[in-house]
Amino acid sequence: MKLELKQNKNAYVLQITGQIGDREFLVLRAGIIKLFKDGKNRIVLHFTDTKEMKPDLIRDLVAINITASEMSGQLGMVIQDKAFREKVLTFSNPQNIICVDKVDDAISQIDAKTSGDREDADPGTPPSPLDEELKKAKAEIEKLKEEVAGLKEKLKSKETGELATLKKDLATLKGENKVLKDKVTILITERKLPTDASAMMEKIKRLEQQVENFVAGQKAEKPPA
Repeated sequence: MKLELKQNKNAYVLQITGQIGDREFLVLRAGIIKLFKDGKNRIVLHFTDTKEMKPDLIRDLVAINITASEMSGQLGMVIQDKAFREKVLTFSNPQNIICVDKVDDAISQIDAKTSGDREDADPGTPPSPLDEELKKAKAEIEKLKEEVAGLKEKLKSKETGELATLKKDLATLKGENKVLKDKVTILITERKLPTDASAMMEKIKRLEQQVENFVAGQKAEKPPA
């Protein structure tokens, strides 16, 4: 048995090639159930060359239609072999299963059945507890999204404010650093030069006295002529 899934219009066509025994049927059934669980709820089984199947397997095949309905899905069958198709239809009563010889016919009948189910629905039927829980969950999700968006905006504003404060503090530190450098320069200069005029005069006097002492010493050492 070979399986190939294709999308045709608004349905998924599972093309089945080869004969089907017990093992193959288990694989087929598991594949169909997985498709429904994955959200592919409009499925057409296209038996291209299958000519026969054991009666108990045909019965189980028809029963898959009930499983599809329980999972809010629609199932149709396209069987090329006329004898095999008639057997399936015999087992389908009263399941009212869709079993035809063309893919387009199967999809059309699924469309009609789906439309009829919507028309038969009672608009006054109150929502189920599950619907109510789903509605509440969606509301909570929207609320959380709004809260997250608000927090992001606050964080962005806070970061912007903090950055501006840091830039201002940095500018202040740079200014203070320049003032300190100027003070250091002034202190170094004051250490090299006298701080006032009187100190300058005192230094000059000391230098003059040193010169006089030097000259006097030179005269004392010179021998008389």
